[in-house]
Order: sequence, then structure tokens, then C-alpha cells
Amino acid sequence: MKHLLVILTIFVSGIAAYAQVTPTDANPVNRELEKSVVSFTEEFYRALEGVINAKDGNMEPVTRFLDKDYTMTRHILDVNNRLTKNTSNINEFKMQTAAQMSISGLVATFKMDRINFVMAYDNFAIINYSVWLNASLNAEPILRYRSHVTNYMRKDEQGNWKIYESNGASIYKEQEIGWCPCGITKSTKDENQYSVKILYPSGNSFNTDNLTFNFKSAEQKTLIIVGNNAYMMDKGEVTCVKESGTVVNNKLGKAGTPVECINLILSKQLYASHCMGFKPISK
Repeated sequence: MKHLLVILTIFVSGIAAYAQVTPTDANPVNRELEKSVVSFTEEFYRALEGVINAKDGNMEPVTRFLDKDYTMTRHILDVNNRLTKNTSNINEFKMQTAAQMSISGLVATFKMDRINFVMAYDNFAIINYSVWLNASLNAEPILRYRSHVTNYMRKDEQGNWKIYESNGASIYKEQEIGWCPCGITKSTKDENQYSVKILYPSGNSFNTDNLTFNFKSAEQKTLIIVGNNAYMMDKGEVTCVKESGTVVNNKLGKAGTPVECINLILSKQLYASHCMGFKPISK
């Protein structure tokens, strides 16, 4: 469930009919170029959706549409009206797409609102549009938002269009999974106790939980108590031994420090259905 839905903000699988595009030039040659831009964009977004949903490990159907110097800038307004901005290049695009392809049960669908503008002259083109993204995990809706996107394109030496820059603004409306702000603080009174504050998405808002992790060590084993849950760390291996008061034996993974152990428990069990990763809480 890691690194979920980062790159999806920018792309769309279906594009409205060319009749919706506002013509920018009466020149028939330029109009034909504009039609080729729309067709190219439609093929690209269909390829992206197909790659994410097929999960066969092959990204070539998508990356062949991108310039080697491709960059993407995203502005995101989340469900709590917090605004963030991030920029990535083609290598980061590949990493993010590969992460999504690895998530079993993830399905993304896109619906165009409209194409607002398209312009093409010789070897240069711009297209601007808005799109809704809906994503589900194992048939359960997890994310819904609208993006406003501008793609800049140029032709390569063979005369093929390549997207070399994308700029997008996304407005999250409903979100059930995402990056969760998290703060971990060691107690000043008890060195074996940690306080955790975590914010996680829940529909059209973020919920906040405050947790206490108590560590009790004996020989090489450490018992960790979190509410009605209990975990055992034995030689770095972390196992859930009691969940909501019920005895279990679920191995979560390895951790070397109390903070690593806390992050493992949060990501693998307590917030696995809400958090694809954690980031520090902003001051």
C-alpha cells in the first residue's frame, strides 16, 4: 500500500471529443496538428491507466510518450484545505508508477470534465484540461479528486510528440488513504514510553489519534503495549501477539529501534488501511 497514487494526479485515460476543444487558429495545418495533440494525449492516458491496472511490470507503453527531460509540478489542496507543491522528473515518475503497479487490487478510473484549450504550431503544442480521478482498492473507494492540468509537448527527431512538462493543480474531495502526518515523542518522565500523534484521511476530512506506546524489555525480548494491542520484538523481529484483546501471532517485520518499531506497527497494522506512508507533522 506504499507510495500510493502520487503520479495519478496528473493523468487521465479518456479525453472528450475534439469538438469540445476551442480552436486557436483557422489555419487547416494547425488544426490538424491540434487534432494530433488530442489523439496523442488520449492514447497516452489510456496507456497509463492500462499500465496501472494491468500490473504486468511493463512501463514502456507509458514512458514512450514522455520526453527524456520530462518534469511534473503538482499543487495539491487536500481535504483540510492544506496546500502543498512538489516537482518530479522522469525517473521519479517511473518509481511512482512502479509502486502503484505493485499494489494488488488498486484500480484507477478517470473522467474528463472538459478540454479547455489546445494549441499546436510545428514542433510545439500545449493542451489544458480538467479531470476527475476515482481510485479503489479491492473494490473499496479510497480516493476522489479533481485535477486541472496543462501539458507542454514537442516533437522528437522522428517527428513524434513527446510530453516534456506537466503542470497540475488537484483538489481532493474524498480520501480514505494517503500520506499521514505523524509525530513521535519520547516521554521525559519514562524512557520506555512514547507518545504518537497521527492524522489520517477519512472521507472529506482528516481524523486525529493520540496513542501511547509502552516498551517493557526482558532479556532479548521487548513487549510493546498499545491500547488493547500487544506486540513482541524478539531479536529485531516484530510480531503482534494480541489484537483488540484477542491472542494472535501475526509477524509484521523487522525493526532495530523503538521508533522503527512504532513506524512498523503503524504502517503494517494500526493504520494500514489509511496510510500509504508517514511524514513529520508540520510545526
